[in-house]
Amino acid sequence: AKLKDQVMEALLKANPIAIPNALVDMEIQRLMQAARQDMEQRGMKVKDLPIQPEWFADQAKRRVTLGLILAEAAGTAREMGVTVLAERAAALMGRG
Repeated sequence: AKLKDQVMEALLKANPIAIPNALVDMEIQRLMQAARQDMEQRGMKVKDLPIQPEWFADQAKRRVTLGLILAEAAGTAREMGVTVLAERAAALMGRG
């Protein structure tokens, strides 16, 4: 997980991009819903707890930015003829 975090941080620093607010807002809503569901599963009454969108803004921006960067990288790789399928990778690793 540490290496993954380092790679993602390097991608963010190397690829500063403008991200659409609409995508960030959608991700904030998704994160808020996940938080509500998690709290409900833990037996908390979500209606009694105010959940603020601002709490999720930084995480949402990071996730959207990384998603766009990775989608672009995947598209570029496909254009160059590089394809890596999960099934093939798993088979090569002896897990398929």
